[in-house]
Amino acid sequence: MLKANIVVILFFCSSFAYGTIPERINCYKNDKGPSGYRVVTQTWESDTQGKLTCNYPGYEVCKWSSSINYPIDIELFTGLILSEFEAGGNNSGTMVIGAVSFKYWVVQSLGNSNGEVAFHFTTGIN
Repeated sequence: MLKANIVVILFFCSSFAYGTIPERINCYKNDKGPSGYRVVTQTWESDTQGKLTCNYPGYEVCKWSSSINYPIDIELFTGLILSEFEAGGNNSGTMVIGAVSFKYWVVQSLGNSNGEVAFHFTTGIN
């Protein structure tokens, strides 16, 4: 029980040290099952950049978990951007959804809307 409390406290403190959500995030998704993913990991790579990795069929939601979630569905937009790219669209661009704007670029496409997309949020995440 003490170890669990320490882990929760460290996670809580680290979210303040790095902020609640990164300004830049790479989302890698592959092999989603009908109910989600088996392995979902989020990693802070710097104080402004993170990586969200979602793999294998399972039951987990592919999202950045923190006290404040991203104002857009990262997995949904990763899939949409990859799908458009695979259909002959651009590998980079800018999107504005309400008060949120971000730049994106396809890092890797594995086909079937799987792969990795890099996001850089310019407004709307604070």
